[in-house]
Amino acid sequence: MSDVLEAAGAACLFLVGSELVTRLWEEDKTLAFARGLAVLVVLLGLVGALFTGEWDLELPQAQGEAAGQELRSFVEEETQAAVEEELERSLLGLLEAGGVTAEKIQVETDIGEEGGIECTGVELWFAYPSQEERALALLRGVLGEELSIRTQTGGG
Repeated sequence: MSDVLEAAGAACLFLVGSELVTRLWEEDKTLAFARGLAVLVVLLGLVGALFTGEWDLELPQAQGEAAGQELRSFVEEETQAAVEEELERSLLGLLEAGGVTAEKIQVETDIGEEGGIECTGVELWFAYPSQEERALALLRGVLGEELSIRTQTGGG
C-alpha cells in the first residue's frame, strides 16, 4: 500500500512541477510532448504500484466473527423452518392415508445440543371431534407417547 501512496505523491509533485514549467516558459510542441510522455510514465508507475501492491482489505476479526455468527443463525433458522414444513407435509399425508382430514397442522421443532433438529410437538386442528380422536390415536401409534400432540376442533 505504501508503494501506491509513494507513486501517487510522485505523480502529484510531477504534475505541479510540470504546470510551473509550462507557466514559466512558452509552450511549444516539444515541451508538450515531453510533458505528455512524463505524465504517461508516472501514470504507468502508479498503475503498476496498484497492481503489485499488497492490499490489506480483511475484515477486523470481531466483525468477521459477527458476520459468521449471523450467517450460522440464519442458516439454522431456515433449515429449521424447512424441516417443520416437511414434517407438516408428511403428517398431512399420513393422516390422509388414515382417512383423516386436518384443517391445519403446526409442527414445533428445536435445535438440540449436538446441532440436530428434533420434533418437540405437533398441534392439529380438525373440523369434527371424531377426526380429532382418530388422528390422535394414529399419531400416538406413529410418533410415540413422549411427543406432545395437541388437537383442537373448530378450525385454525
